[in-house]
Amino acid sequence: MADYKKIMLEAFKQKANPTMFLAGMARPKITKAVDIEIDVVRGRRTHAVAIKMGTGSRMNDLSQFTTKTYQPVFYDEAYSITAMELQKRLPGMTVYQAESSSYAEDLAALITDKQSLVQDKEVRAIELQASTAMFDGKITNLPGGLEVDFQKKATHDIQPTNKWSASNGVPLTNIQAGCDLCRKDGMVEDMVFELVVADDVIEALLGNAQFVSKANLRHVTNVNIGMPMQRAGGVFHGVFSAGPYTIELWSYPQVYEVPTGFGLSGEGTLKPYIPSAKALLKPKSGIRFDLVYGGIPQVVPQVDPILSGFGLNGSLTIVEGDFVPYAYVDWRKQCIEAGVRTNPLFIPHQIDGFVTFKVLV
Repeated sequence: MADYKKIMLEAFKQKANPTMFLAGMARPKITKAVDIEIDVVRGRRTHAVAIKMGTGSRMNDLSQFTTKTYQPVFYDEAYSITAMELQKRLPGMTVYQAESSSYAEDLAALITDKQSLVQDKEVRAIELQASTAMFDGKITNLPGGLEVDFQKKATHDIQPTNKWSASNGVPLTNIQAGCDLCRKDGMVEDMVFELVVADDVIEALLGNAQFVSKANLRHVTNVNIGMPMQRAGGVFHGVFSAGPYTIELWSYPQVYEVPTGFGLSGEGTLKPYIPSAKALLKPKSGIRFDLVYGGIPQVVPQVDPILSGFGLNGSLTIVEGDFVPYAYVDWRKQCIEAGVRTNPLFIPHQIDGFVTFKVLV
């Protein structure tokens, strides 16, 4: 007989969902390939030179290009489920529901729920790839101490002479110079830029004397800052001008926890995706980032007389997918191991098309 003295509410999962504000700036592509290549054809801004009519055409060599090769970064996060876990009721399930549910239903619920948790970890790793690619010009923390270096120029990591939090700071002047550099080196034509700043930078910028002075110009709209609005994990604050450029102002207050046991700096602490006292300035359009998911090794069930002779009932293959879930029985450990594999790489092709600022406060 049911116990009507208490009620079981739906389970409450207290967790932070991962965001992809930075990685979301890239175009996603899924492939079976192990290596990723792109041919880069770089144009110039030279103009035509007049010639005397009837002397023939002036020939141009337009065949020059360079090929860049990358290899994605492989992640495989897994967990195990034992029979003991199925002896207990699942979170949010009453004892009566647990008694009436089937073994297969409980197991499927456990697998999918935990796959969601480990996929969240991999999403954060991709967002961290985007952050380090932009701010450091490389992706680190890879196996064997390897790194993917995109050859970011030192001139594109700008430290202003005066901090934006100082009375003599000139953020609008710095931002205009950053936009000029992007157009010169990165060959971007956009006049609208996005400025994504760290939490400790937003108040310094909005309170800066040069910024406030421009905002207070009567009968002229150079600054349009309103109540913050959240979009895709980022916070949109408004629009202002810097020289001939329109700047859309964003902050990105999301953080990640550094895992322990891997010798990483700041183990167990929370760190922001936009590092303290830093900012990213990029064209709103006319710049290309790619988020490529490479091929993922997988074993698929297959009955083959040759393989069966070796006691094998599966075959090796490469599959396409952004996040590929899996589950199998580990007879030796008497458990089911399940997880999610992904093989992504965030690629800032136009590494000269954006700039970062440091030591702003």
